[in-house]
Amino acid sequence: VPLRFGKAVHAVLENLVREHMEEEREGPLSEDRAVTLWQEA
Repeated sequence: VPLRFGKAVHAVLENLVREHMEEEREGPLSEDRAVTLWQEA
């Protein structure tokens, strides 16, 4: 089922932040990873 734009953005950001926290990274979120997640959405 295709996601609506807003729901897709929310899902991508949720996954990106979750990965960032689980890997205990510091600094800004990865733009490259955000693009990859967006393409997979």
